[in-house]
Amino acid sequence: MNIYNLVQEHSRTKRANLFKSYFPVATRHRILDLGSGEGSLIASIVTYREGVFIADISKEKLEVGRNKYGFKTVLLEENGPLDFPDR
Repeated sequence: MNIYNLVQEHSRTKRANLFKSYFPVATRHRILDLGSGEGSLIASIVTYREGVFIADISKEKLEVGRNKYGFKTVLLEENGPLDFPDR
């Protein structure tokens, strides 16, 4: 592993720990990650996939997230409503 990957992994772990310190997550919570790309950041934060949704304007990135991490996806329109149920 090169130095860039080591720094990236260290930074990702620190962000995940910071997130969890402010927002304790549990499997009973629903999480919507807006602008998530393929969902790699939220994947590093939560160990479960049920109730976790990734949302982005890129169909391709969402497809990667669905296949790689098993997330449910929400395709965002640039100027439209957020198609995400409250419950």
